[in-house]
Amino acid sequence: MDSIPEFKKDSQVENKEKLSLRVLLAEDNEVLRNIVKEILEEKGYEVVGVADGQQLLDKLLDEKENWDLVISDNTMPEKTGLEAIREMRSNERTKNIPVIVMTGDVLNGLEKAFKELDVIYIEKPFQNEDLLKAVDRAINQTETLK
Repeated sequence: MDSIPEFKKDSQVENKEKLSLRVLLAEDNEVLRNIVKEILEEKGYEVVGVADGQQLLDKLLDEKENWDLVISDNTMPEKTGLEAIREMRSNERTKNIPVIVMTGDVLNGLEKAFKELDVIYIEKPFQNEDLLKAVDRAINQTETLK
């Protein structure tokens, strides 16, 4: 007896697409880094975490690595998130990777810099839903450009 092909529901297809997305996460607070990593991994993303802005930049510029999304704290040792993102935006290979910045510094005049660098930002503290909405927005923004 021939079997009838099983069609995947939209959510199954969506989760398969997410599985292929690689996220580079930079956060110096290890507890928060692990929480964000867990939230994203539960949604099917592959997440690699680093602890500072220089490590973020090193991973981004590594020719062997390809990233679909960067999520970064702003206030970190070695380099701030903004310093790393500025360098990232000046590199031909990494300039179009979408970026989300998690920060408590928005009120300190950084909103203009985020806008100039085409960065989505979420203010700390944030809810899981805020993070996931920002991720969806960043991914959809990128797919619109393709």
